[in-house]
Amino acid sequence: DWFHETLVDADVAINSHMWQNGGHSGVDQWNFVMHPVYAAKSCDPEAKYTRKWVPEIRKLPDEFVHCPWDAPPSVRAQASDFRIGRDYPH
Repeated sequence: DWFHETLVDADVAINSHMWQNGGHSGVDQWNFVMHPVYAAKSCDPEAKYTRKWVPEIRKLPDEFVHCPWDAPPSVRAQASDFRIGRDYPH
């Protein structure tokens, strides 16, 4: 009910279908899984959005902005006084 009253384009059939699909319990064979790191790299390849909203990782090289845990300690040290677990995530 909340979705139907809140969404401008609410459609009971589509909403039910999408929730079943997301829960992998529907009849559709569509197997869509969005990986957050791959999605970020695809939608924000230069990391402009990420750097704007996550200042702790702003100075990391492009290749590590979306996955700072993969950056070697030497790279993180050059980027700033930034430490995984202390500064990111909050």
